[in-house]
Amino acid sequence: MIDKITPKFLDKSSDFKLVRKTSLIDALNIYIDTETGDDNSAGVIKPIKGTQAITFGSYEGSLADEDYKAIGSVTDENTGIVYFFVFSSKLSEHSIWAYDSRGVLPAYDSENGVWNPGEPGSIRLILKAPEFNFPQNGFVKGDIVYTNTREFANFSDVLPGTVDSYPQKDALLYFTDNRNEPKKINVYRALMKGFDYHSGPATTQANRQIRRDFMSACPRVPMDPISFTFEADTDRDVNNFVNVTGFQFAYQNIYKDGLESAIAPYSSIAFPPSVVDRGAAKTDNILAHNKCVITIPAQGKEVEKVRLLARYGNGANFIEIDEIDNSNPYFNIIFNFYNDRVAGGVSPQTVDKTFDNVPQRAQSQTVASNRLVYGNYV
Repeated sequence: MIDKITPKFLDKSSDFKLVRKTSLIDALNIYIDTETGDDNSAGVIKPIKGTQAITFGSYEGSLADEDYKAIGSVTDENTGIVYFFVFSSKLSEHSIWAYDSRGVLPAYDSENGVWNPGEPGSIRLILKAPEFNFPQNGFVKGDIVYTNTREFANFSDVLPGTVDSYPQKDALLYFTDNRNEPKKINVYRALMKGFDYHSGPATTQANRQIRRDFMSACPRVPMDPISFTFEADTDRDVNNFVNVTGFQFAYQNIYKDGLESAIAPYSSIAFPPSVVDRGAAKTDNILAHNKCVITIPAQGKEVEKVRLLARYGNGANFIEIDEIDNSNPYFNIIFNFYNDRVAGGVSPQTVDKTFDNVPQRAQSQTVASNRLVYGNYV
């Protein structure tokens, strides 16, 4: 009788006499396919394919004009895309590329201004940036973390096919090279030009800040406090600031990738002038200051929303007043506060965390349960 049991496991620790028929004692140039293709061959032992040339996407450039060197890679297990980090002899050509084996990533035809379906087995440019500054003889360690944001949904009207055929969550690519500060990019936003450089009336410094915010592994904490003034709102016949011990304001940035910054520095304590001077005034004029106009400093293009916080007097507990869209990132945000709403509390852990931080250098990193951990760092 012919035994047709196919070995599927490598077992080098057991005695040869005790090795099961489903185990191997040695394995060279073979792999077990975990995907079920058209031939339903998942779990079948297959020979490793030899090296073969892969092509650039139809609308991509090439790596032929400079000296290039791949110094690290990471595979997104959900999509099968391999991201690799490329050093170049020209600083501006340091880049991140992707090998898209399944054609997951759409391709942009710049000549006709349209998005085309992905090309299986092609190399795609994700991002070039001199800020990468990869070491020529070093190694870049990368890991994928998923976020609840979805960049492809913002392009549903121009993408080929249905938006449901594209990844449901954005992939954040974190990487470190033991030379520069660890960084991260949103792969799909970089591909779809969602991180595009500033083209409005801003200085070069503002342009650099946008790039740093996009590539920083740590969400930047805003350092400019809130300012405020009290005014009269003639449409309201009540002043809700009369019986409170003043307010102290703060805010958090919520970035386009869903990351939240630590809380910004607190403002001064806000008291309506008519309430403060009420005892010395000849007449009661508390309605002259029944509206608090809060001014939040401009936060930049990468910030999607600003979460406004407040606390009574100098107390320990903050409340969340509102989340305000950062619709114009180059101008201050103006918010009218009347103290007329029921607000939820803010976690003490969030209040106690005065800043976020990443190492200046890190030799290694890994992801455990979708959380990033650095090792051997400075």
